[in-house]
Amino acid sequence: MFGIQPGRQAVASTAAEYSWTTPPALLALRQYGSWAYGVMLSQRAAAGPAPGGREHRTSLVQPFLAHAFDAHTSFALSSAATYDWTQDSWAVPIDFTVRKSVRHGKQKLKMQFGVRYWARSPTGGPEGWGLRAAWAMPLPK
Repeated sequence: MFGIQPGRQAVASTAAEYSWTTPPALLALRQYGSWAYGVMLSQRAAAGPAPGGREHRTSLVQPFLAHAFDAHTSFALSSAATYDWTQDSWAVPIDFTVRKSVRHGKQKLKMQFGVRYWARSPTGGPEGWGLRAAWAMPLPK
């Protein structure tokens, strides 16, 4: 499967400073049985004055690999590598997550736990390992 997503994004750092970006995104996705893999590519460039008065241009590369063990449990290995063209620097986090859906009575609960490793980051950016946890409780109809 391939897809293209045109769009716009407004970025505001203060009430008086706004920047519009035009982020086209390309997606390539392949699903084979319980496996899914692919990549999303995106380019963002300021189409107006940037926050703080500086120009910004970034590229985003998001490869992913996911496997579903059953209808309720899956894992994913992914990254969201960002290249900042104006600063000539990379930020490359690598994530491994496990997702689980459970029921408590009639209520569904979706949980996600994972680790993140910063393979590369700009000066002063994040380093090393980190933990991630999230949960969502969909509301009944």
